[in-house]
Amino acid sequence: MLSSLRQGHSNGGQSLEILCTNPHKTLMILSLVEHFYRIYDAAALTPSHSHEAAGEFCYAWQGCGLLHFQHQSHLLPPSHGFWIPPGYPHSFSALKASAMSILHLENSLDAGFPCHPTALAVDSLCVGLLTALRELADEPLSKAETARLLAVLRDRVARLPRCGEMIADKLDRRLSRVVLAVFENPTLNQTLGGWARTAGATERTLARLFRRTFGMTFLEWRQRVLMDEALRRLQAGEPVTVVALDLGYSTPSAFSHAFHKATGVPPSQFDFSGSANRSRGHDHPLRTMR
Repeated sequence: MLSSLRQGHSNGGQSLEILCTNPHKTLMILSLVEHFYRIYDAAALTPSHSHEAAGEFCYAWQGCGLLHFQHQSHLLPPSHGFWIPPGYPHSFSALKASAMSILHLENSLDAGFPCHPTALAVDSLCVGLLTALRELADEPLSKAETARLLAVLRDRVARLPRCGEMIADKLDRRLSRVVLAVFENPTLNQTLGGWARTAGATERTLARLFRRTFGMTFLEWRQRVLMDEALRRLQAGEPVTVVALDLGYSTPSAFSHAFHKATGVPPSQFDFSGSANRSRGHDHPLRTMR
């Protein structure tokens, strides 16, 4: 429950202090929210750093990159989000020119955010709020309007369902070409041999790179990308039939079967708010890669 809002600015971004009551405690918690919009050139690399008091939420508008942690790296594709808890040293390397929204959120652990680095399935409401904040430079909102946006966004990010992480310690240049092309057009149905020619590698080499990097075959990896895309579009309210046919499935029932296999439930029974998944004690049903 919000009881006080205080608006400020920090390093060119928008910031907000929220005085709120933790539903499980009687203490009042002062939480700082900061939003930044950043553009990275291809091959850009940020130095390793951590935020001791604040967690960080990253959303990739376009491009693709790797979030590096001490023992592993995670692929951050376009239209995906990632949560980094306080105190986790990390850096970011862009595989191509990228644009990102970044939120710094204090007292995140008290608000139910994940305790470990976690990929999050970003819904249409969250994207809409981030869009409004990104456009503030062109049409500045009042302090009160900005405060309300940030307050709702913080609450929404805390409720986003988790999705399977794409762990990739290091992307081979040839593999990177295929990964970026698939993310740019997930519906492109090309054989591994066709992708191998695009990457400048043999089919056997490319198959080995997928297994070594992602711990699964190319077809298994591409199916995961398709399911992530399906979740994103279904969350945005698109009809199942439209999503199924756009993603290359012959019939809606074939898509529903694949969706059920990946998540454990058909699209009609999937809770896109994430609340049901948490109440059953599960992460997002899509399995973590590797």
